[in-house]
Amino acid sequence: MPLLNIRGIIVDFPHDPYDCQLVYMEKVIEALQENENALLESPTGTGKTLCLLCAILGWRHHHLQKKKIEEQQKQAKALKFGVQNDGEGMPNQVKVAARVVYSSRTHGQLSQVVKELKKTIYRPNISILGSRQQMCIHPRISEEQGTRQNHACRMLVNRRGCNFYNNVDKATNGSACSGGVMDIEDFVEMGRQQDVCPYFYTRNTATNADMVFLPYNYLIDPKIRSTLNLDLRDSIVVFDEAHNVPKVAAEAVSFDLGGHDVAACIKEISRCLEAIRDPQGNLAGIDLHDMAPSESDLIRIKEILLDFEEKVQSIDVPRTGYILKDGTFVFQLLQSIGITLKSKEIFTNVVMKAATLILTINEISNSSKKKCALQELVAKINIVFPPDTNQDLYSEELQHYKTIVRIKSPPKHTDGKGRKAANFFGSEDASFHQGKAAAEKVLSYWCFNSGLAMQTLRSFGVRSILLTSGTLSPMDSMAYDMKIPFKIRLENPHIVKPDQIWLGALSKGPNGAQLNGTYKNRSSREYQRALGISLVNLSRVVPHGMLVFFPSYAALNTVIEAWRMPGQGGRTIMEQMEKHKFVVVEPRHSSQFAPAMDSYRAKVEDPSKSGAMLFAVCRGKSSEGMDFSGRQCRAVVVVGIPYPNSMDLRVRIKMQIMDKQQYKKTATASSLSSSLKMSGNQWYLHQAACAVNQAVGRVIRHRFDFGAVVLCDHRFSRQNVRDTLSLWLKPHLQSQSSFGSCLRSVTQFFKNVRTLGLDNRAGEDKKGGGGGGSAKVNPSNYTRGQQREEERRRRQTAAFLNNNQRKLTKKVLQQDFDIFKKMKKNFGSSNGENSRRSEHSSPTTTAVASATRPISLIQAVQMSKQNDTNAEEAKKTKQEFLAETMLHVPLQSRKSDKDGSRRNTHSLAKSLSLKRKHSSSSTTNTSRKTITASSSSSLSSSLSSSSSSLSR
Repeated sequence: MPLLNIRGIIVDFPHDPYDCQLVYMEKVIEALQENENALLESPTGTGKTLCLLCAILGWRHHHLQKKKIEEQQKQAKALKFGVQNDGEGMPNQVKVAARVVYSSRTHGQLSQVVKELKKTIYRPNISILGSRQQMCIHPRISEEQGTRQNHACRMLVNRRGCNFYNNVDKATNGSACSGGVMDIEDFVEMGRQQDVCPYFYTRNTATNADMVFLPYNYLIDPKIRSTLNLDLRDSIVVFDEAHNVPKVAAEAVSFDLGGHDVAACIKEISRCLEAIRDPQGNLAGIDLHDMAPSESDLIRIKEILLDFEEKVQSIDVPRTGYILKDGTFVFQLLQSIGITLKSKEIFTNVVMKAATLILTINEISNSSKKKCALQELVAKINIVFPPDTNQDLYSEELQHYKTIVRIKSPPKHTDGKGRKAANFFGSEDASFHQGKAAAEKVLSYWCFNSGLAMQTLRSFGVRSILLTSGTLSPMDSMAYDMKIPFKIRLENPHIVKPDQIWLGALSKGPNGAQLNGTYKNRSSREYQRALGISLVNLSRVVPHGMLVFFPSYAALNTVIEAWRMPGQGGRTIMEQMEKHKFVVVEPRHSSQFAPAMDSYRAKVEDPSKSGAMLFAVCRGKSSEGMDFSGRQCRAVVVVGIPYPNSMDLRVRIKMQIMDKQQYKKTATASSLSSSLKMSGNQWYLHQAACAVNQAVGRVIRHRFDFGAVVLCDHRFSRQNVRDTLSLWLKPHLQSQSSFGSCLRSVTQFFKNVRTLGLDNRAGEDKKGGGGGGSAKVNPSNYTRGQQREEERRRRQTAAFLNNNQRKLTKKVLQQDFDIFKKMKKNFGSSNGENSRRSEHSSPTTTAVASATRPISLIQAVQMSKQNDTNAEEAKKTKQEFLAETMLHVPLQSRKSDKDGSRRNTHSLAKSLSLKRKHSSSSTTNTSRKTITASSSSSLSSSLSSSSSSLSR
């Protein structure tokens, strides 16, 4: 395992890194060193997660060691002047600093992160926060779900009736899993073995953990965040798979409150009154003293809700179907019924007691109801009055909210071919009409600034916020949504070679008809036939699995219906497709999704079949979180451009707000870069591009993978659309004016893949998320054009790293040497006899003792004391300091031949690497020494090179 020197930080990496991995780690460390936020895009398969973990933990180790040195310097100074130290601030008592809070979208993704962490040498004390549904081990409570499970757990805990919970404090004090890397399943198994509740144990240990894993809605949602009691000061907050953060952040602080919701709350209050007035009923034998509110309080709450319902119904809604007001309108409405910032606490306490009573009644009566309307009402009130928001920031938030009173039709029941599409924000499109009998008035409080969550986190004093994903492009759109400065940005290239990816924009079908998937044209017979025949021909030449992504379910259902109609010769287009591949359609309902995916994968792997084709939807489950590795996806076809639903009210209001603010100079906008100014149309295009990039990302999942991408729409030939694609896609994009040339090119691509033998290697296991293995595609098989492109990309990457390292080398070396001299002086004057004893210690013993972790500054000082055998060695030169500590290895100069042959593109990685040499002793398998990676150069030449660079 090589040791890498990146910006003066020793990073222990499991294998030799690729250039793009070095660049990624360099950007992570730069952000942490400068206390800046970062947007980091690295395509799937480049080992992004492993690089992120190693860079952060390597920097954190270095940071903590420097803090220990500072404390030792203070201690030595205090002893020198005779000041007694009471033990505070001793190195072994350094509190948890620079805590890493690592978040991702789902617990499944977090499990993958923990697996990557286990591949590294780093072993921080970690904690994983999950739900009761995942972590409860109580025989009865674990069988419940949702709100009922949470309520039953709270009731049992309050009565101290759960033995697993009662053992938590004892297990926490004993540090049952301190220092181990454990997944949720590991914590659950540990809880069963030791009779400890994993849910509460992980929450208790999170306060002192070095690294906390959690879904990012736990951080974004103020309701959940306030229950964690997690100190975020000086912490490093990571959002992995961050392309969904803007959507989650906006929805977490928005709500809809309809007439049916208020009616359900009133009904539950009435049930509470009946239970209190009839003590011999369902609650006989239960002490209601602390559980239930008084009858007068319940009557007052019911009056408030009736008054609220009446006031909302009295609002006149115009013929447009909605009325738009500022965010302050909801405050005025709540104030008119007696709910203010001061009285809110009293109101919510009474309502929560009533909700607890309702849940108890449901539990006793074995009711099938899983939700409590009163509990949801309290959650919505807390959105209006956030519990932990900074007051100054809170007053600024109102300008980013809008209150909408709208008329909503009841849900439509479809037969599976309905045209009700899922909009961009994840909810179903609801039409607005004036039918008073079936209509429902809804009060909506929507946030149009996703960056409020990031601004709140910054107000807690976090060190850095890192947003990373395989698809963050277009980055200007992401930066605009987050509303915080991102001085560190990276769009990484891919580790795959040009032979492994084919990307083309197809403008016409086989019949010469233009492929124009706009809303107006997608019902055209000519377009539907052109698209269908195109897919039929592509399915003939694409091996194994093929994914086809549509803009919406409405567009998908429209073409499928047309393709099932008989054409010329009596055969349907769908029958022609099924002749070549088994067709699977992504279902809309979650319960049907897993069986559909199992069917697709089985047909792809079936040797008796020629593969399968999956019809899916952009922003759906298949395009977001599914891993179609290897032959599961040999081609991705994007049909049309997946713009957000222009008829969705939320999208329309968002675009209006952005158009008004584009030229409006506010204090926040002026403090950020001008790139944060964006029109509504620009944002609209960028949202479509994000969906395209996310769908295209399914095609390459690791370094041996390969596949083709076909963008089936003439609008992909426009420059403004091409500019929004991810950086790694742009060099490969080629315009295909005719379908014949496109089909020939795709056919030739898969023939070349078989010639290179990539189809035999694509199933090999991934290392580090897809990057860093020693086996690579043979570059001798490249064409001249491909060789030139590959060489140009490598030179740019190497030059980027070389330039940054040159700027930092001299500064970092001088700073570390100054620290070294001060420590030598302090230890020499304060330790006296102990220092003289250590002069005779064996340097080999020191090297073996430190072999299990990267060498730090404090270890370097200890090694220097033990090797200081005479007075002359006390006057070490800077070159000797370098040789002993091995903290900084100067960059080797790159020399090019006279004939212009290419530079050694791996010289930077080699010069930064410090390979370990294992000891020959059989009893010390883990012992190792660090040596320079440049085997051709001696240590003396390395030192002289360092001396000349310092003198310059």
